Amino acid sequence: MKSKTSYILNKNPLVIAGSFGLLNEFPDQCPEAIIYYHNPWYIHPFKAYKYRNLIKKKFYKKNIKIIFLTNELIESYWMRLLGLESFCINHNIHVCENIYKLPINLVHKCYDAVYTAALEKYKRIELSRKIKNLNLITYKVGCETWSASSFLPRQTNFIANSSFLSHEEVVSLYHQSHAGLALSAVEGAMYASMEYLLSGLPVVSTRSLGGRSHFQDPRYWVTVNANPDSVKKGVERAKKLHITPSEIREIALSKINYDRIRFAKLVLGRIGSSEHVDSFIDRVWGNKNGIHDIGVPTAELFNSL
Repeated sequence: MKSKTSYILNKNPLVIAGSFGLLNEFPDQCPEAIIYYHNPWYIHPFKAYKYRNLIKKKFYKKNIKIIFLTNELIESYWMRLLGLESFCINHNIHVCENIYKLPINLVHKCYDAVYTAALEKYKRIELSRKIKNLNLITYKVGCETWSASSFLPRQTNFIANSSFLSHEEVVSLYHQSHAGLALSAVEGAMYASMEYLLSGLPVVSTRSLGGRSHFQDPRYWVTVNANPDSVKKGVERAKKLHITPSEIREIALSKINYDRIRFAKLVLGRIGSSEHVDSFIDRVWGNKNGIHDIGVPTAELFNSL
């Protein structure tokens, strides 16, 4: 989900979903709405308190219902303890399978692994330094161009982009890689982990907080300790897994669809809609660009209704 974007699930009554920046940017003039908010980062108890305080301050005495969707069950537990309505529905159900897909033709694997990660310390890119041939798909927040080598001066085993890539370029690099890496200790659901799976790649992941492991499956997911030797061995194991790219994608899609059905039933049931679940799923995620086709900048929300 894009920052400060509202995804319109229903117009009358108004039901929207969103994530980064949605609550702070939501228009004050809105008289009534149901908001499904996907938290983008791991929710610890202190963060849950901050959300409760935000709701009391910004939405006090307004006919606006905030429902928090979390990536891990324990996060919903913290929210409910504070009287906030919350359900565990992982953020990664919104990754678009029409963008991240299998190659049409056989593609030569040039890279032992690919890691899609911001040039930030929490991504722990240095744990990949013993992989022989790494493709680093990266970016630096707030920058149009960057140098991964400057950020990782002691690491020489990778090639990396220095500006933003298109979706097509990213998918092409996934297809040229044997496995996808996920090395942070704490973050959110990590969109890239689902991008890997939908593109047919096994995942090599450290243990983490934030919901990345929600869609894991021993058939395509290798969990490793947080050290370079273990990550290297994990990639070697992933390359030997007895599973095809199409099987990886099929399993991941079945898990996504299960949670999309849960979300559809939650949304439709809350407003008493007679719309069929399959119809809801098709109009929300069945577009060329998935859910992104129903998103509008939150600041312009009422111009779209």
